[in-house]
Amino acid sequence: MNKTLFALTIVLAVGYAGSALADEVNCASNDGKYRECPLSGGGDIVMKKQLSKTACVKNKTWGETADGVYVKSGCRAIFESMDTNDSATNGDDSGYEDLIGSKAAGGEMDLQSRGYKFVRTTTLTSSKLGFWWKPNRSGCIQVTTSDGRYAAIKDVSSSQCGQGAGAASGGNSGGSFGAGQIVEVSGASSDALDAVALTDGPGRGGVVGRVGNGRLMTVDNCEGSYCHVRTTTGASTAGWISKRNLRAR
Repeated sequence: MNKTLFALTIVLAVGYAGSALADEVNCASNDGKYRECPLSGGGDIVMKKQLSKTACVKNKTWGETADGVYVKSGCRAIFESMDTNDSATNGDDSGYEDLIGSKAAGGEMDLQSRGYKFVRTTTLTSSKLGFWWKPNRSGCIQVTTSDGRYAAIKDVSSSQCGQGAGAASGGNSGGSFGAGQIVEVSGASSDALDAVALTDGPGRGGVVGRVGNGRLMTVDNCEGSYCHVRTTTGASTAGWISKRNLRAR
């Protein structure tokens, strides 16, 4: 009987020791102190959810250790270890997990340094979606910004950046353009920055803004031979413009 109890105790002890390493862990840097948290699994470690107001940035306020993950400087988040299959299907294979939690301004500079060019942004109820294109990679990524920080980055269809077969073709011939498509102003009689007028109605109305050749615009919608567009960067300018003055990017 005693031998049976002893053997059972050994089994429970081994089982408890094995459960000390989980594949998901809530790791917190209390009072800004350095802390390590054990995490099992041989795959990549990713931040599943940030819980602190302090930014959790990989290799700055959190990182991997031999047995799991460390946090410091007030970072608190839920981390998980992903095996090869998980990593291939998690929908976020852009390889820029280190930018999650960073301030939007710093993240934009980092993306530009990596060869990405800003295309457009879409404002949602509680967040913004930014779309970035990398020409030599022929790839488009979607960056979700919430509370001024990057919350998620993932690869999306190249058509979201106005590229590929999914993007409508146009040109100065008055072709079709789709909502959300990135277009370029062209065909102006001069290269002045205000050579083309934007109006408050399709083919009519008063002038509400001016743009020049080469200016990138996002299409909102089109009616007949005119499209309502808005600037993708800089000061916001929006209005109606003839399709003859637009070409697909």
